[in-house]
Amino acid sequence: MLFKMQFLRALRRAMQQRRAEGRPVILAGDLNIKRRAEDIPWRSRTIDFRRAFSEPGAVPYDLSPALQAKLAALGPDVRRVLGSLRIVHVPGKSSGATGQYARKEDSFRVTYTKPPTNSVGSDAKVTLGRAYESEEGAMMDWQIGRNGADHVAEDPDNEKATILVWRGDNFAVSQLAEVVIKALGQSFPDAELRELAQHGTSYSAPCLLQWIDALTEEDGMVDTFSAVHPNAVDRFTCWEQYTNRRYENDGMRIDYIIVDACLAPRIVAGAPLPTGSYVGHPDAPEAALSACTAGGRWKPAPFEGGGMQDAAMVVYDSQFTPWCTGIRYMPPKYSDHTAVTLLLRDDQSDVGGLVMKNDTATRFACPQKAHRSLQEMWTSLPKGSKPTPPPPAAAQQPEQPAEEAGGSQAKKQRKGQQSLAAMFGAAPTKAKTSK
Repeated sequence: MLFKMQFLRALRRAMQQRRAEGRPVILAGDLNIKRRAEDIPWRSRTIDFRRAFSEPGAVPYDLSPALQAKLAALGPDVRRVLGSLRIVHVPGKSSGATGQYARKEDSFRVTYTKPPTNSVGSDAKVTLGRAYESEEGAMMDWQIGRNGADHVAEDPDNEKATILVWRGDNFAVSQLAEVVIKALGQSFPDAELRELAQHGTSYSAPCLLQWIDALTEEDGMVDTFSAVHPNAVDRFTCWEQYTNRRYENDGMRIDYIIVDACLAPRIVAGAPLPTGSYVGHPDAPEAALSACTAGGRWKPAPFEGGGMQDAAMVVYDSQFTPWCTGIRYMPPKYSDHTAVTLLLRDDQSDVGGLVMKNDTATRFACPQKAHRSLQEMWTSLPKGSKPTPPPPAAAQQPEQPAEEAGGSQAKKQRKGQQSLAAMFGAAPTKAKTSK
């Protein structure tokens, strides 16, 4: 977490520097941050225990009177269960093990031991939540031994400050549901859980959420997907592969294209979000499930082995949907992520290509071009010598500013930023004249 915060802060400074030089910024990639509550399944949203169960001194959530009374009555028992959780080590199974969720590696499970119902009864152990790869992961997720305290870490850039990694007494809706249903034997219908989840937040570390919020609130950047599709439900970009979460659309949106405010007027929605075989509104959760599974034609991998399922070429071709600002659902075999897309309107279409072969930044990013052969790349050079530069390509032109390459027309475009190419440093090609 500390290294990630250092990197993200350095990234933000680099973007601010580029912006100060007059260049607009587009940030694209996997940030591994769930920015909004809508970017995760509703069961995974986190709830402040004190507010949900109306503990003294906390401001209750705005829930229906019946649900609020129910949670207030359950609060002491739920708190008792959370304080009695234990972690059990589960040895890994042999390589020949089969069956659903067979794991070769050791894992850790969170358990609660129910008291006997009568004097002769025996204790009953209840397993809660998923299997964890480490004991620390289970303790962190269920806040075992934390007593409601925030989890903080030393600020990597200021030894006198801290960063907030996890808020104390925050639990996922699914965790609270398991405690009430499994440990206490009480009912907790989905309708009540969904009402509670409406007040939930993302489970990403607060320090990460503060960073990405600073991009939009302080730097004026725009999260293109949420701007164009604010009401879309369950539109995720990543799913856990080894438990087949894609086929339940139990994922997360962690891949982004975020642009500077000056580019926002150029964003084009394009075609509606893909819907697979679903014929209803593209914002519906059924549309998202159908889209990420190609209408159910992508099949989960069997837990008894055999690997990921293949499909006919027509199913692979389903990824090629019309252009839009949104999500392009690629085949599961490609990655546990899928692609995000951005469609921008250009105000001028007669601008030529970018002159990027010889500029300093491009040459710095391509050190391999300073070598003439593979043998030279892997051979140690004599001390003090330098690799032989490659011969200049016939089509390349000497490095020069875009204004010089395009004359007065480029100067006019740079000043007014009439086209996307001009905004990002393009040089218009001169029109050819016939003799």
